[in-house]
Amino acid sequence: MRRVFSILLLFLAVGVPIGVLAGDPPVPAELMQAKTVYIQTNLNHADYVVPCRDELNKWGRFRVVDDPKDADLIFRLSNRSNTSSQYINTGQVRGTVTTGDSYTVLDVVQPSSGKVLWSEKHSWGRSWSPKSARLGAVKQLRKHVEERGKADVAAK
Repeated sequence: MRRVFSILLLFLAVGVPIGVLAGDPPVPAELMQAKTVYIQTNLNHADYVVPCRDELNKWGRFRVVDDPKDADLIFRLSNRSNTSSQYINTGQVRGTVTTGDSYTVLDVVQPSSGKVLWSEKHSWGRSWSPKSARLGAVKQLRKHVEERGKADVAAK
């Protein structure tokens, strides 16, 4: 028991970030250094880009630009859904039930390489509306970026 406690103290002493212990992926340096973003979606502009842009402006960390050529990062918004069907056969009910979940995905893409640096999805089922799911994805990104920023400051 004493050995386990000593190892735990050692990890805490060297400053292992809490996100690593919790299983969160590390926030890439490219994301931390970016200043400008372009919001891309093939969905309804007013329903997707405007709320995301407003949330990013409220945050103040990134400047949203109108041309992807001027952006350090591309924030790509999309909707995805998972569905599955299950056959039910009870004495009184027989049939197929389809269940699923829809969610908004925010992919943070490095324009020069096309590499996805970060991806966040937010379920519509955990949100009041699809709009709050879109905002939830941005808020989750904000949470992770701010935690990384605090960890970087504490490490200095």
